[in-house]
Amino acid sequence: MARSLLPSLPEDSELARWATEGFQREPTHSNIVYFGSPDERFVLVVQVDDPVQGYLVEMHLEANNDDSDSPPLGRTIVDDRELALDVATHMAAAADDLEALADRP
Repeated sequence: MARSLLPSLPEDSELARWATEGFQREPTHSNIVYFGSPDERFVLVVQVDDPVQGYLVEMHLEANNDDSDSPPLGRTIVDDRELALDVATHMAAAADDLEALADRP
């Protein structure tokens, strides 16, 4: 069995809820993990750069057909897989606040 890019998701976290009620995808032979919010509004992307083992964590609004090149709502780079999971967990938990901001910029 291939090793996941991230450790096990924290139980009862918003990120774990996204993985079960939305989606979690880690394509085979990929360096990216995707999480989708249950309401299909947000996508969280965790990408690892193999040579340096840096993790790029980004929160996006779900891609619209007419605005697929929109910048991420949040982005950070960390150098530890546990910290990448922690950042992704916090971003998922903050999505409700981000949604309010997106509705009232």
